[in-house]
Amino acid sequence: MMKKTNIIISVIISLAFLAFGAVFWQSYLRFVETCRDFGLSVAYYFCELFSIDYSFTPTVTQYSAVMQWDSLFLPLGSFHRVLFQRRLRRP
Repeated sequence: MMKKTNIIISVIISLAFLAFGAVFWQSYLRFVETCRDFGLSVAYYFCELFSIDYSFTPTVTQYSAVMQWDSLFLPLGSFHRVLFQRRLRRP
């Protein structure tokens, strides 16, 4: 009985992750971009450590090409701003 419950919970969690991946599809693109950045950083430090010539630059200091930072909607930040302004108005 316990094994069947564990399997059902695992299937539900897996389906939830797949559903979130369908909704937030850019997360997969961002994950690939993150892996590329990590690989280039490891290669950069390896080449620097062993004095090997290289012709690439690590891209971790650049903004993401997948995410558009100016169009992100952050409702929680505006909620906190309104709450903070109301606190300032109180005598």
